[in-house]
Amino acid sequence: MAEEEEDSTPIPPKYLEYITHVLMGKRNASIDLSKPYVKASIFGVYPSILFFYGLLIICGTLSNIAIIVTIFRRHLYTNPTHCYVINLALANIVKCVFVLPISLAIMLIENWVFGSFLCYFAPILQDVPSHVTMLTLFMMAVDRYKYLLDPSKDRLPAYVFATGTWLSGICIALPYPIYTTYIDFSRYFKDQLNGVGICVLNLADDSHDYMRSLFFLTYVLPLTAMTYLYIKMARLLEENQKPLSISRYETGSRTSRSGSSYRNNSRDGRDDLLPTLNLYFNEVTYDMPQELRTQKYLAMMPTTYGICMCPLTILTRLANLAVTETYDNTAHFDITYGCFVWIAFLPTVLIPAIYAAWILSTETKTRFKNYFRFSYRKQRSQTSAEESQVCEMTETTEERRNSFLSDFNSFNSGHRNSEAIMRNRDL
Repeated sequence: MAEEEEDSTPIPPKYLEYITHVLMGKRNASIDLSKPYVKASIFGVYPSILFFYGLLIICGTLSNIAIIVTIFRRHLYTNPTHCYVINLALANIVKCVFVLPISLAIMLIENWVFGSFLCYFAPILQDVPSHVTMLTLFMMAVDRYKYLLDPSKDRLPAYVFATGTWLSGICIALPYPIYTTYIDFSRYFKDQLNGVGICVLNLADDSHDYMRSLFFLTYVLPLTAMTYLYIKMARLLEENQKPLSISRYETGSRTSRSGSSYRNNSRDGRDDLLPTLNLYFNEVTYDMPQELRTQKYLAMMPTTYGICMCPLTILTRLANLAVTETYDNTAHFDITYGCFVWIAFLPTVLIPAIYAAWILSTETKTRFKNYFRFSYRKQRSQTSAEESQVCEMTETTEERRNSFLSDFNSFNSGHRNSEAIMRNRDL
């Protein structure tokens, strides 16, 4: 009797609409729902989706591994800014290796074949690296702002805060399983749908509040704070640019005689202090041109990430709560969601590219541009024109030199003749 009562347990009414929506997509009633099936709405375009997602996974993984290898080879890991970049690269690798393949499979497959564990764990796995990236970018802005205020003070312990970003990201994503439900069909239809289930987001009122709070706390608030900090840093550099340049020149001229100044190599992309010891004013300054360059590239990272994350964040945090997905509009939802997810993960490639543009020397970047430039003939003609111009300048300089020497020789000969005449007169 107990088994009969368990078998006759009714499905909760709040899930009936979603179950009906899923089952309506199965035109053939004889298909085995325990096997994966590609969604009918994207069946015609899923090879293209696989290609672009695969390209993003490969490029993102390799570029972020290259960043970590470069930082350790150049021994830049002692610098707090590069420590945060390592944390960004690790979060991007987790996205490319784990999050993107799982998200792609969930997006393409019509029926849920991943079991109950992934139903509860996948939302956490999808959100934690994104929270880590946003928090790391925020900590980079805070650390750099404190550094620009007073370069002589100790920097924030970057590795401690980098670890804290992962712990904070996990804590933020932990409530997700509360709003997720796995419906096992075998509990209600043991003979017909054994081993089949669906994963449902529990759209209760409190879940709406949770999604809205995530939108403001993990997206709007950090980006607003970073915008404020980078504007303050830009004004600080602009105000101190001329005084610092004069101070750097004076201190360099004074201490060059005493040998008490040193300078870091600016080609390795560090925060490039010019900690010049001023014996007269006892102050520490920094290399202004390098700081302006660093400011530009570091500000590009959160800007790129915020722009790319905007469509997906609005769709998943706000639009999903206001718009109901039905069988009629599911194709538009699936294609839109697939495009927004790809754009949201595009920073896994763009941030390494920005970092490479920051640390690479001008000569290396020029070689890359020349290598990937298709207008080689145009470049060759420009080079030939420059070479001919240099030759003309060299010839002109040589002619002026010869003219000067001839004038000088004639002047010397005239001067000697005048001296000889004067001697003859004296005699």
